[in-house]
Amino acid sequence: SPTARYALALRGGVSKLGKDSHGAGTAYFSPGRSVNITIVANALRRHLFGPNGGRLNFDVFIHSWSYDLAPLMNDLYKPVSAVFENQSRPEIRSQILARMPQGDRSRPKGYSPFSGVASFLSMQKVLALVREREDLCGRYSRIILYRPDVLIWGGRHEVGDIR
Repeated sequence: SPTARYALALRGGVSKLGKDSHGAGTAYFSPGRSVNITIVANALRRHLFGPNGGRLNFDVFIHSWSYDLAPLMNDLYKPVSAVFENQSRPEIRSQILARMPQGDRSRPKGYSPFSGVASFLSMQKVLALVREREDLCGRYSRIILYRPDVLIWGGRHEVGDIR
């Protein structure tokens, strides 16, 4: 529909190349290069925005633990609303740990409860931004919850049409 409005809700931290992100004080804060999120943004333009009426049909929302990438992400996506937080700040870390009754039992190369809870908390926070906007401007036709560091591309059958 030409009048459809979509929300792209980007959430979570941007992975570092060659780093394992497990537990409090994850790889998001260690030295190293982040995944090239410009490539991801270009793929979203081509394979998501393009087939669905263009960027003007989308409002972008961001919640990210990769606060150091805020200027780049704001430039790439021009979000309606964005929050960038440092997951290692005591108040944020306590929000995550409060949801882990057994404490952080994350181990390298295994499942990371801390990272899992942080991921869900980021989803909750970005969807709250979407809800605030819907309360002001009405409901979106679709809400796409996505990570800023995961590549999407078309193939023989285009990914795109979400209508």
